[in-house]
Amino acid sequence: MSGRIKGITIEINGETTKLDRALAEVSKKGRDLNSQLRDINKLLKFNPGNAELLAQKQRVLADSVKNTEERLKALKNAQEQARAAFEKGELSADAYEGLKREIIDTEKQLKSFRTELEKTESKAHQIGESLKKTGGKIESAGKSRKKVSAAAGVAGGAMVKMASDFDNAIAKLSTIADASVPIGQLKSEIVDLSNETGIAATDIAESVYGAISAGQETGDAVNFVRQSTMLAKAGFADTAATTDVLTTALNAYGLEADKVSEVSDMLIQTQNRGKTTVDELAQTMGRVIPVANGAGVQMNELSTAFVLLTKNGISTAQSSTYLKSMFNELSKTGSKADEAIKAISGKSFPELMKEGKTTAEVLEMLSEYADQSGMTLKDMFGSVEAGTAALTLMKDGVSGYNEELTLMNQSSGATSEALEKLQTPAERMQKAMNRLKNALIEIGEKALPFIEKLADWIGKLAERFSNLSPGMQSFIMAITAITA
Repeated sequence: MSGRIKGITIEINGETTKLDRALAEVSKKGRDLNSQLRDINKLLKFNPGNAELLAQKQRVLADSVKNTEERLKALKNAQEQARAAFEKGELSADAYEGLKREIIDTEKQLKSFRTELEKTESKAHQIGESLKKTGGKIESAGKSRKKVSAAAGVAGGAMVKMASDFDNAIAKLSTIADASVPIGQLKSEIVDLSNETGIAATDIAESVYGAISAGQETGDAVNFVRQSTMLAKAGFADTAATTDVLTTALNAYGLEADKVSEVSDMLIQTQNRGKTTVDELAQTMGRVIPVANGAGVQMNELSTAFVLLTKNGISTAQSSTYLKSMFNELSKTGSKADEAIKAISGKSFPELMKEGKTTAEVLEMLSEYADQSGMTLKDMFGSVEAGTAALTLMKDGVSGYNEELTLMNQSSGATSEALEKLQTPAERMQKAMNRLKNALIEIGEKALPFIEKLADWIGKLAERFSNLSPGMQSFIMAITAITA
């Protein structure tokens, strides 16, 4: 918000308010639109002929024009009130002149947005029309050539599109990647990982972007995504979801990137031992991880708890809710469970966990305390969800819980073992097809500069044609028709 209009008060619908407050919403929208426009223009530098980016730019510019028109209208309405206040001596000359400068500046912005919108619309139209005319000429070249051209056009178009999409993903990645890691190195590592896993290079680039956004170091990001991708394939989940749950776990527990395989193996083991899937865990487990960590519960115990709850018929989403409530009550100072634990041991739940106690061992202490008081373990908790989680974990006693925990601690290699079982002929064929796509992307990238030059040339040709007189345009069209 410009400082030019600070201090100016206006009346809207009978109520007096500051002008900058009245314009707060339209100003915020303007900043958001400008941010989007900068991002689109940055990507267009890498790929100026991208139809999707041009369409997005048209939309954002159209919204910017509309938003700026609203701002200008509000400023001009305020000017009428400000003039009256100035003439009465209720508004200083500096404030009144500042408002007029703000109106001039806004008019300039509006003109700039309109001009840029016209240029963008013209460029998009020219490229579209030019490519349409070029396609028409190819189509009219004859039956036999038509079949060959159509096949080549489809293959070539797909190749160029794949290359363009991948370049866009890399360009987006470059905006947040650490400059000390060459973008070419990241690009090469992403393609290698794509060939290795059979997952599209563009999807992997998006996952690397997500990993860096979530706090992973750029130099570790591809290896992190390798594990995330392996987890997604072994757990039949979406790579973005597995990336999210792994980054949440590493960040919450303060683990280094090289521990990602351990977390991945625990998630696969939870899928194997419980009645859940990695996909379900990836979507809901992140809700309870921060609370569990705050209570001193490590990832192996949290995974064990999910095994036991889901195995006993509680859905993965409900398990997240129940465990979050239970760990919160166990560790919250002053809660019924906290007071009982301290009365028994003189220590808090997090302190007992730090000493090496398991969740089940603490719950057993609570259960014995409840029996002595004529209550049940469930009575030690303030919510039904927390009490249900505790009872379910203790269904087979401490020994049953610790037995499951031991199996969880032996989960090393679970992800690799699951992947080995998936190496079917269909999986190998998918990898081979993906390697072919990556080869086509490489060829398409080499063709992109020529495509861009062709698009620019056709655009200029279309611009010259549109500037001719109607009579000359008709004459050229007639000659073209005769020639065809």
